Amino acid sequence: MDSGHIIDAAVLAIVVLGPIVVVAWGWISWFRSRPTPLPYGAAGTLVGFTLASISAFLNFGTALYAQRIRGFRHYDPVLLGIYLVGLGLALVAVLSSFSGKNTESPLRLKAPILSSCMLLIWFLEALSE
Repeated sequence: MDSGHIIDAAVLAIVVLGPIVVVAWGWISWFRSRPTPLPYGAAGTLVGFTLASISAFLNFGTALYAQRIRGFRHYDPVLLGIYLVGLGLALVAVLSSFSGKNTESPLRLKAPILSSCMLLIWFLEALSE
């Protein structure tokens, strides 16, 4: 195995599996210590983290599907639609997650970080097309 394959595998692990690990960590911390009366800011953070989680799973599912079909064609309409949905989810997640960054919520830092990273990932993946 040459160094190019190793770098490809490392980038794939960071871009595809990294957000899934953050999603699992965030949901575990939310269910362990969620605030009982849900304040307004914490609700925004929860919405942002939920949308970022959906975006991360869409990214993971797209990678699995691409492996199954041996890759997408250049400018594939299905892939471009997936990029549009992923970018939209991540953008709304960024906007809603920053509303609760000053509240006492276990997701107050995880939601903006995950949603910003997902927005960057979707943007870079769309640019690579």
